[in-house]
This record gives sequence, C-alpha cells and structure tokens, in this order.
Amino acid sequence: TLIALGFVAQVADETFRLFALAALPVLAFLGFATFMRVLECSIEDLFYARAIGRIRQYYVDLAGPERRHFFMLEPGDSIQTALRNMAVQPGRLQVYLTSQAMVSVVNSAVIGAGTAIACAALSASEELSVAIGVVILLVSVAAHQVYARRRFERGVTTAEARFP
Repeated sequence: TLIALGFVAQVADETFRLFALAALPVLAFLGFATFMRVLECSIEDLFYARAIGRIRQYYVDLAGPERRHFFMLEPGDSIQTALRNMAVQPGRLQVYLTSQAMVSVVNSAVIGAGTAIACAALSASEELSVAIGVVILLVSVAAHQVYARRRFERGVTTAEARFP
C-alpha cells in the first residue's frame, strides 16, 4: 500500500490525497490488529514461561538440591524468574524494546501521516498539517504503550506464583 502511495503521489496531488485517505485507515486497522495480537502473544509467552518454570521447580525438587546444577535455567514460576530465564532485563524501558512497541510506532506514523494528509485536504497550511500529524503520532505512540502496559500487567498476574 505504501509503495502504491508512492506511485500515486507522482500522478496528481488530489488523486494522492484521495487514495491516501482511503488506504491509510485500512493500514491503521491492520496495525491495530497486529498490535493487539502481538501483545497477546507476549502475554502468552510469559505465561508459558512461568508454567515451564513451575514444572522445572517440580523436577528440581525431585532431583534434590545436590543435582540442581544440571538445570541450566532457574526453577520457579515468578514473573521475575521467567523474565530472567528469557534473558529479559526488567525495567521501564523494556516495554519499548518489544514487538508490539515497534508495531505501535509504525502504526502511529501511519495515523499521524493520515491525519496530516486529512488536514492538508481541509486546506490547513503545510506547517500546521505536519505539526498536527506529529502531535497525533506522539499521542498515538503514548496511547499504545499505556494500553500495552496495562494489558500486560493484567495478563501476567492472572496466575499466582507458587514457587517464587
């Protein structure tokens, strides 16, 4: 779609605007759907990592402490243990290093560009259109990340840790 926009932009300004205003909302929808599914997959990954940690704890208990060195990953089912076993460094910036963060930035750029094109189509100046598009892009990234953080926190706390 973006390549098609590039070709259409060479034809005529009005044709480009009409095509962009028709195509960008579809891309934004695909971006939202992708963002939601990737977020769900991340939550599932952490849930399964915790479940595997619980099973690993069972086997460590069976084997006894003198054989614990045979297990490469840490036993236990806490969120922190699962993240360490996944080689993820928990922290405030980690949410920006995820697949859903990448999708949210691309999706927000599509939304911001669509907004800027819509503003220009409504006879706003180029500077104002770009400024509004950038503001919408930043607000959209922030909204995606706030939603992702809240959804992630709700999703990963559904099972209580039995072996922290």
